[in-house]
Amino acid sequence: MVRLREIVACCALFAVMPLSLLAQTAQQRMPSAAGSLPAPPRAEAPREAYEVVPRPAAPPVVAAPAQAAGVSLSLAEACDMAMRYNPILLRASARVESARGTAWQAGIPPNPRWDTNNPYIFAGNQSQYSAGFMQELVTKGKLQLDRAAAIQQVEQARLEFTEDWFGLLTAVRQQFFRVLAGERRVAALAELVDIATNSQTVAQQKRKAGTVAESDVLLLTVELQQARVALENARTQLAGAQRALAATIGVADLVIRDAVGDLAANLPDFDEEFVRGFVANQNAQVLAARREIVKNRILLRRAQVEPFPNLNIGPAIAWGPSSSSSGAPGTQAWLNFQFPIPTWNRNQGNIRAAGAEVREAIASTGALQNELLRQVADVLSRYRVARELAQRIGREILPTAVRTQRLVRSGYDSGETDISPLLQAQRTLTQVNLTYIDALEDAWTSASELAGLLQLERFP
Repeated sequence: MVRLREIVACCALFAVMPLSLLAQTAQQRMPSAAGSLPAPPRAEAPREAYEVVPRPAAPPVVAAPAQAAGVSLSLAEACDMAMRYNPILLRASARVESARGTAWQAGIPPNPRWDTNNPYIFAGNQSQYSAGFMQELVTKGKLQLDRAAAIQQVEQARLEFTEDWFGLLTAVRQQFFRVLAGERRVAALAELVDIATNSQTVAQQKRKAGTVAESDVLLLTVELQQARVALENARTQLAGAQRALAATIGVADLVIRDAVGDLAANLPDFDEEFVRGFVANQNAQVLAARREIVKNRILLRRAQVEPFPNLNIGPAIAWGPSSSSSGAPGTQAWLNFQFPIPTWNRNQGNIRAAGAEVREAIASTGALQNELLRQVADVLSRYRVARELAQRIGREILPTAVRTQRLVRSGYDSGETDISPLLQAQRTLTQVNLTYIDALEDAWTSASELAGLLQLERFP
């Protein structure tokens, strides 16, 4: 019985040896090719030790606000609701957490395994037993390189969270301004219906007095009917835009009564050089692409050290009947040491592929920058055209059209002009009003897109 306790103690002593060697290997510095990447924590470190980057704030999951007759929304309120309710950010946050878990797992050493490297023999009094462990010692900083590459994926996931954040803000802003433009369009067409109704009433009175022909009444009646149809269409489009805004916010059953804002507010100025510089160098998409380059360079180094074999080492002990005359059980103890010999397979193909992926990531970053600069040029051009048109109409054309319509209407009421100038003046006023609203809508939606590229949390 004493002999058996000695055997077990000897086996336990040998089992501890490879773990101490593993701890010494884990403390080695990373290869120089890994650069200044943070060293991963040891496997037994608490989870908090790996929190190398702050956890992004995920929007809380709460019930949608109760509303009956509808709610009035400002742009700030719409954006705030989207941040709290839209599942896009929850999805992006979950992806960050998934990447963090993958990075945590990537640097954990393999577990020891039960391996005696010796068979059991069951033969009654002649039975032989054995016990032992094997531990794989990962060499050349492979675990550190795996974790360093996974940390880059965490950073990419965080940057994708930022992309989703500002993408959602851009979508909400653009849809909000579409609703605001739709409300103004409905108001303008309702005013046109009032003007057309008053003109038709005056024509009917003049027809009864015998001062105008019946054709004048009919023409103004057709004009009124067309205005009413346009107003109904505008109301239908506004209802659709409001439902689309609710879906973009992330609360599909939200009833929006109206959008609170001024479509004719001062439009912002954008410095083209600043916009180009920021988008090409600091936009989240570019930063994520650069992280891809760093990750692929780490994976290239990882492929280069793969041919260096890992060491499998561990103690074993066997005991059984002895050939001595005393009959006491005999024991043997040994140390297993195994590793593959890199002869034909030295990971040549994977090294070549990893090098190509580095070059691809560099080229993709350049292509992305060019595409973003193309978007900047296109959006800036559309914004400037729409802003200039809106300013010219609001400052010069629209006041002239309003004044012309009033003068012509006054002349028609007094009998100084006939029906043709009145119809032309009303149609011109309608067209100018709608063009003005369209220009403002285009200007604000383009400005929202630029704000998204600039990643502006506060806009306008």
